[in-house]
Amino acid sequence: MRRMLSLVERGWSGARTCSLDLAGVKDIQVIHLVRGRLDPQTRAMITPYAHIRIEDAPKRWYAVWLFAVLLREIVTGQLRWVVIDHERHWVWLRSWLQRVGVVPILISGEGTAYELRVNGVRRSLDEFVQRVPS
Repeated sequence: MRRMLSLVERGWSGARTCSLDLAGVKDIQVIHLVRGRLDPQTRAMITPYAHIRIEDAPKRWYAVWLFAVLLREIVTGQLRWVVIDHERHWVWLRSWLQRVGVVPILISGEGTAYELRVNGVRRSLDEFVQRVPS
């Protein structure tokens, strides 16, 4: 199963909606790495879905946690995409991710509406899914 790592730092709604929209699409599993600890009610909103996993990291240790998760997922060979909701972090991670064969995706939006940018080009989820190799 191919994996998409979603770095959740600024807002939960766009990343959550995107992962729900990907439900069952071409064997993609979404792992949300959330900056900060989640309360049980928030975790319960999304964990019932088989293709979505949540890992929360203490704010203080988020960078270390991120590096460990990226390393784990790259070593397994299943990580294909990293969705980033913070533009400055997208700039920092973009070239490194591309060197190891992972596609960085910038997600932005408000509420449940979101927009994906792949290599600087705006893509709808349908366009993104059509470009996902089987």
